[in-house]
Amino acid sequence: ADASTKGKVEAAPLTYDALDSAAAFRSEQCPEGIVAVARDTLRIFVADLRPGQTFNQTVVPTRYSPRRVVALPPSSTQTTAGRTLLLVIEADQHRYNDAERKTLGQLATQTGAGATTAGAAAPNGGGVATAAAPTGDDMDVDMDIDDDDGAAKAAATTTTPAAGEETEPSSPEEDEDAAPAVQIMGPTPPQPGKWASCVRVIDAAKPDEALELLELGESEAAVSCATCVFAGRGGECFVAVGTARGLRFGPNGRTHHGCFVHIYRLLDARLVLLHKTEIHDVPLALCEFNGRLLVAVGKALRLYDLGKRKLLRKTEHQSIVPNLVVRLDALGDRIYVADATESVAFVKYARETNRFQAFADDPAGGKAVSAMCVLDYDTVAVADKFGNVAVLRLPADADDDVDDPSGAALYFADASGAAGAGVHKLDTLAAYHVGSAVTALRKARLAAGADEGLIYATVDGAIGALVPTKSRDDRDFFVMLEMHLRQDYPHFLTGRDHVAFRSAFMPVKHVVDGDLCDAFTDLPLATQKTIAADLDRTPAEVAKKIEDARHRLL
Repeated sequence: ADASTKGKVEAAPLTYDALDSAAAFRSEQCPEGIVAVARDTLRIFVADLRPGQTFNQTVVPTRYSPRRVVALPPSSTQTTAGRTLLLVIEADQHRYNDAERKTLGQLATQTGAGATTAGAAAPNGGGVATAAAPTGDDMDVDMDIDDDDGAAKAAATTTTPAAGEETEPSSPEEDEDAAPAVQIMGPTPPQPGKWASCVRVIDAAKPDEALELLELGESEAAVSCATCVFAGRGGECFVAVGTARGLRFGPNGRTHHGCFVHIYRLLDARLVLLHKTEIHDVPLALCEFNGRLLVAVGKALRLYDLGKRKLLRKTEHQSIVPNLVVRLDALGDRIYVADATESVAFVKYARETNRFQAFADDPAGGKAVSAMCVLDYDTVAVADKFGNVAVLRLPADADDDVDDPSGAALYFADASGAAGAGVHKLDTLAAYHVGSAVTALRKARLAAGADEGLIYATVDGAIGALVPTKSRDDRDFFVMLEMHLRQDYPHFLTGRDHVAFRSAFMPVKHVVDGDLCDAFTDLPLATQKTIAADLDRTPAEVAKKIEDARHRLL
């Protein structure tokens, strides 16, 4: 125990292979180790337990900013059997792609070498020359040093050997180190709408090694990805990637030079382009749906099947949401659609009429959805760009039967553009302000045998979890504990009133602040006894209850 653990003994999960048995091990070479048996191997290892760190992490350098990650289905081939493969799409605005950077770097190196040779051949036997950046009609390069300043700096740092002084010959390795490659990063391209993007396949166990890396075309950015098993294709899994070319954002909306959906075959962790289909708006969300591919085309929703030369459109709804579809998910015949500004809508696919119809939406609205996770058939969790997490549920008496023999409702919904106006309204089960923009939501277990929780990640790199209570007694206990701690910590963490902070955009509902409850052990002993007495427990029992709640997840 140390200052970071507040004098408590904490249990941390071990990220390692499954062990059959283990015991403590000490020797001169390994003062504090573990000896274990895993299958038919004997292992001796040391656990790197860093104070205050529950998880370990591996930093994987990427070529551009990662946008989406999707897990590829397990493969039965010999090369990828038993491996967990991940598909990562990367994209950056105002960037040259890899081929352009290499070309510009070679041009700068060649120009510099030519200028240096010309300076060495001058009659005075010396002189300093500076290489000008390559210019062209369609691209420009911003050098870090201007011509005038560069000459002065080069003259100040370049020295020539004196007469009679011998110089040591340089090795090829030293020459390579002395001439680093030219790196062009940042807002260098002069024209707007310039993007650089790639698609990467990695092994989760060895993320540093890219099994596949595909650069996209000129100014084409990958904005979404998904896996899809099309019906009638023998169970083969395909990879769909949505792209936009020359995408620009402005006060009057978004503009582009064409949008596409790429379909790849996955062959031994290699991506083989099958075809690409052009669409009229940005595909920010893709999802598999009953052996077909759901594509969000702006605010429209389309259903595609696989063709030989392109995707075949089966049906569509031209305005399934008021503004822009940013997230898609499906379960059975029900589709969950998240709008950029108007929360979530529940959509039913009618097989008889081959049509989509929204039958439920969020009455509060106004949520700029950044992440969504389906919890069950009637419940969905959403997070917005302002740091709010909410759980929405369809009422028990709601009916998703939207069959309309006349088709009048569907026709007028398309004509008016108010397709998001559902018949039923979703109930808000829980609401909570995290404090930072949420970028991901996932229902998962963090350890074997642990309870399932709603895991979220924020834009500043934090990872948190929302865990349901087991019983009504547990709920009442933590609600009362939080109520007492709000009085002892009126400005906990943020310097603001705790209730006002957690209700920054919507009133906090049915969520207890675990960080606040964890501060119970920091209170003076007399205060702990007072709070514990109101809870009909001892301070040790209260601390044990808090530890049990944490260990249920970890």
